[in-house]
This record gives sequence, C-alpha cells and structure tokens, in this order.
Amino acid sequence: MQDASFGPEWKPERSKFVVYVQRNNVNLQVAVDPSFPDAWTKQPYYARIKNWAQEGAEHGRFVFVRIGQRIIVVLPKSDVDIGAVGPEDKIMIARQLGPTGFDYAIEVKRSEPPTEPRMTD
Repeated sequence: MQDASFGPEWKPERSKFVVYVQRNNVNLQVAVDPSFPDAWTKQPYYARIKNWAQEGAEHGRFVFVRIGQRIIVVLPKSDVDIGAVGPEDKIMIARQLGPTGFDYAIEVKRSEPPTEPRMTD
C-alpha cells in the first residue's frame, strides 16, 4: 500500500493478494492467498495486472502470479501456468518477433536436487 494510486480495494485483506517488485528490481510478483486462487483475475485487478504485463514485456519486465508454489506468467496475449516452481528454480523467458508481435517462450530451469551421500563398505 505504498503506491497512492492503489485504492482501498487493493488492500490485501480485500484483494487477497499483495503486489511487489521482485528481488531483481525488474519483475513484478502478485502473491495470492492460496485460499482465494482466482482473486487476481477479478476486476479491477486483472485489467491493471494485464496492463503491467503489456507495458513491461516490451522492456523485458514480466509479471508473475504466485499461488503457493504455482506460478502463472502474465504475458501481453496470454497467461501461462507453468506449475510448481521452487525457490531455487529459474524462470527463463525468451521473446522473438513474430508476424503479429512478440512471441514468448518460457522455460523453467530446475535447480539440481542435492545428491545423497553414498555409503560404502
């Protein structure tokens, strides 16, 4: 609630999510209360979130919706559910100019699971 342009409907107890800039200071994250997984898709929220996605994607800035471990990437033309993403996983987004504008390819680079020490006799 640090941005004065957000009205009272954006307060977390009403909207059921919080919006913040990720640690990389580039991307936005919408952290949704898992008890209300569709809260971010309601109006007036969705229109503004989609606008952020359209404005940001042109400059390599993206909007991620996190519902528990599940991530949805909000892109200008679509919302892509990429499933569970761990805290050490990396989301890679590539864009390529196509006949109707930019097309986006999303890949999750999974962190390597720790290896178990092997017992030897």
